[in-house]
Amino acid sequence: MALGMKYQCCYCDQGIAKADRGAVRIVLTGLWAFDDDTTQEMFAPSQCAAEKLGGNLSSSVPCDAEAFEAH
Repeated sequence: MALGMKYQCCYCDQGIAKADRGAVRIVLTGLWAFDDDTTQEMFAPSQCAAEKLGGNLSSSVPCDAEAFEAH
């Protein structure tokens, strides 16, 4: 990660601008690990989130990528 870069996209490795109000934090935890607080956080700007999440999930999994776009 470049100096001064606070958040980096987990898809494209680019820095995420603070002005991108649609950027997302993706938090992973173990599905069955209730006692374990192990989590991993990843980040994505609005464009990558819309491209990678919006179109690639099963139609039975609701993901409204537009909800994260800047208004």
